[in-house]
Amino acid sequence: MRQPQELEVWYVLPAIRKQLAIHLQELGLKQNKIAELLGLTKSAVSQYLSKKRSSADILSDDTKTLARQSAKKIIEQPQNMIREIQKLCSQAKNDKVLCKLCAKHVKILPDNCKVCIT
Repeated sequence: MRQPQELEVWYVLPAIRKQLAIHLQELGLKQNKIAELLGLTKSAVSQYLSKKRSSADILSDDTKTLARQSAKKIIEQPQNMIREIQKLCSQAKNDKVLCKLCAKHVKILPDNCKVCIT
């Protein structure tokens, strides 16, 4: 059985990284600079931008908007990258993205599950 934390690592974090990579590129950064800022390899960034990695569109419009703001903050202060990614993970959690993933991927869920919300 898949655990919610696995789904977060496999789906939510890659979706967040993809959004950040897209917005950083829109702000004029090259792939190697994006990779440096996000702590990724250049090939990972290339895969995010070419939609070979994290192809599912699971993030809300609010999270995508927040990602655009986070991209600007990461450029201004690269040391805040972890804080910004954590903020985006929290927003995704508030949007119940993980609940939707669990409903799709976890075979045994208790009725009215609130495990990830507490």
